[in-house]
Amino acid sequence: MSTVKMILSIVVIFVLASCGTSSPAATLTPEPPTFTPTFTPTSTPSITPTPTITPTPTVGPGGFPRRFHVEGNAFVDQFGQKMIFRGMASPDPVLMSACTPPNTCGDPFMPAFNEPYFQAFASWGPNILRIPIVPFSLHTYSLEAVLKALDQTIAWAGENHIYVIITFQSVGWFPDNWYPNVGGDTTVEEWTGFWKAISSRYADNDVVAFYELFSEPALSWSIHQYYPYPSSDWLTWKGLVENLLTNTIRPNDPDKIVLVGGLLSAYDLSYVAAAPIADISNNVAYSTHPYPSGFENQHLSWDSAFGNLSSEAAVFATEYSYDSPDTNIGGSPYHQALIDYLEAHHISWTAWIFAATWTPVLLKDYQTFEPNEAGAFFRSRLLELNGAPLP
Repeated sequence: MSTVKMILSIVVIFVLASCGTSSPAATLTPEPPTFTPTFTPTSTPSITPTPTITPTPTVGPGGFPRRFHVEGNAFVDQFGQKMIFRGMASPDPVLMSACTPPNTCGDPFMPAFNEPYFQAFASWGPNILRIPIVPFSLHTYSLEAVLKALDQTIAWAGENHIYVIITFQSVGWFPDNWYPNVGGDTTVEEWTGFWKAISSRYADNDVVAFYELFSEPALSWSIHQYYPYPSSDWLTWKGLVENLLTNTIRPNDPDKIVLVGGLLSAYDLSYVAAAPIADISNNVAYSTHPYPSGFENQHLSWDSAFGNLSSEAAVFATEYSYDSPDTNIGGSPYHQALIDYLEAHHISWTAWIFAATWTPVLLKDYQTFEPNEAGAFFRSRLLELNGAPLP
């Protein structure tokens, strides 16, 4: 099983050793991801965004787009209808556009940034698209380029009645504990500036259902050297998030649901119940990344990390997937056991990644968009659980 993910994943992969079963603890040790850009940008990607879909006052129950809020442990629309979101991630659209002719980045494994890609995405039956924006895109291009790429992506998603999560895709810890060579290095100032621009631009766009504030809070690459995280670390992270919410996001967008990742690369939400994020709108949910290979799950079961919390707070598994062959959990393949667990706990989820590189992937190629083994599994579950996509 691959233990690394390239720039767009920026994720430590986990080995699940306990989810309330008797399966033995795994012993895999994650290794640092490596990222070496395969291109030298010469210009800002050229994107002409189509008009984004804005809220429709006359939208009725079951219509699109509806506006969601957090109510207890559920996502609820303005008509009181609960929603389970199930979908997938795409690559960073800025990098996709940089590799789409006439902007040739030299990476043959990057999908084209065009409508057929998103139509293929929609054909698998997702009701939500997770869009990761890596700091590398901000550094290499510009915030303006990021916003243009987001405008176009959101428009294409909306045309297919697919909601969107915008994610600041970094892994590390302020001020300077960043995983090496992954393009995720950032600062509080850059993070704040990003969310100021995003919350100003998409406050009234209901296709954008969530802001995921930071992909994976983690204090050290070598998590063997830093476990367990004490409650004081959660309080530090909580303070940073609450300051961002109070002073940057809520003045622009008082209503959007924000997703706050747990510690230990977003896996561990065990401290949330005792110290939840304070938000004037009470529209906070919590994201977890329960990957099948890594260190954390030897110490925290699914119940402890996020399952117990889901009975009282809204939880979203915003990133996970698997390579083949998969880990076995209590007699079932990991991916099957996890989906069954998430569904039983009414936890929304997005699988990583509708692409043919940056493992674990769901596609074999970009000519046919043929799924690999993992892709076939997630496609079947999306179509089963969400229903058939739009014709």
